[in-house]
Amino acid sequence: MLRQYFEMKSRVPDAILFYRMGDFYEMFFEDAREAAPLLGIALTARHRDSDIEAPMCGVPWQSADQHIARLVAAGRKVAICDQVEDPRAAKGLVRRDITRVVTPGTVLDPEALLPGAACFLAALAPAEGEWGLAFLDLSTGRFHAGRLAPGRLKEAFALFRPREALLPEGSELPFSSDAAVSRRPPQWFERARAGTGFQSLSSGESAALAAAGAARAYAEEMRPRGLPHVLEPEPLRFDERMRLDAAAIATLELFESSEGDSRSSLCSLLDRTRTPMGARALKDAISRPSLDPVELEDRWDAVEELVANPDLRGAIQTELDGVGDLERSFGRIAVGTAGPRDVAAWAAGLRRIPGLRAAAQPLRSARLRRVIDGMPDVSDLAARAERTLAPDPPVLVSAGG
Repeated sequence: MLRQYFEMKSRVPDAILFYRMGDFYEMFFEDAREAAPLLGIALTARHRDSDIEAPMCGVPWQSADQHIARLVAAGRKVAICDQVEDPRAAKGLVRRDITRVVTPGTVLDPEALLPGAACFLAALAPAEGEWGLAFLDLSTGRFHAGRLAPGRLKEAFALFRPREALLPEGSELPFSSDAAVSRRPPQWFERARAGTGFQSLSSGESAALAAAGAARAYAEEMRPRGLPHVLEPEPLRFDERMRLDAAAIATLELFESSEGDSRSSLCSLLDRTRTPMGARALKDAISRPSLDPVELEDRWDAVEELVANPDLRGAIQTELDGVGDLERSFGRIAVGTAGPRDVAAWAAGLRRIPGLRAAAQPLRSARLRRVIDGMPDVSDLAARAERTLAPDPPVLVSAGG
């Protein structure tokens, strides 16, 4: 068993390995010593006080997600090693394999995500006089890439607030950051750049292509079932938005007060959104204010119309209350980690779209009409999900029913 454990651990040396044994995930040796105090669980040992003593700790498999979330929140990576054959049919040791790796920037579990905040992985590729930079939120599929002068990297990090930064070995961030740092060899970055095929970035943007390719390749390593919801990166165009550096964001208390309390921030004061998607969109708008007069006039016209029609606004809010977080539900469905209840909640959210369109139909401002007319009819998809699932589905597919 230990030989198998060490084989798995050698594949993820920088992660804490959750090794499935019966109804528990066990951690051994240095992983156990590191995880036990972070999780607030007892550190025990096998063969205590012998020359083969093995420190260990463990958590029940049913509550693994909340313990993984705590480790990820503390900036650690977690590799999940599951039993991949029926123990009753196994001859000898049960076969195990690493089924997923969870890192601060590629987490999808709801327990580890703040509903109203994005969860970005940043990938950086240094080049002559500039850096290639990509931001990928695997939970929603949002993807941005571009190039920046070294002096503006800190500004970009202040805007996107990534939870993890991916760098080539031998490179360092030119400023301090709270993001967990992961590294890959420079040759790995070059292979990632060569395999991109992104059409949204020009071939002359070599550093941006390397960063975007690295972000996607790293996420695919963590989620080997694929990333069908991650499409082309949107080019980063910082000069089309007001420049807000870290000092300005802190001084204006956009997201946190001077005491570090998010509840006393400008964003919290303004946030009356009805869905997590709306909360994330609001934060994005505050962090990157528009400088386009046409866009600003469109926004003001939309706000004016909604303020002038409180009954209509109330009807729209009522419909939005049942939508939920379609983006993140779909992210989990796309990579194959969603349970039956996740899919049921997603279908229920899709069912609200026709009512939302109907409630908003009287609106006339150009910006709101683009939103309303752009909503697709996905009733057939919701109906398929409902036909497939029991009325009260279990949390896990393996539970049956």
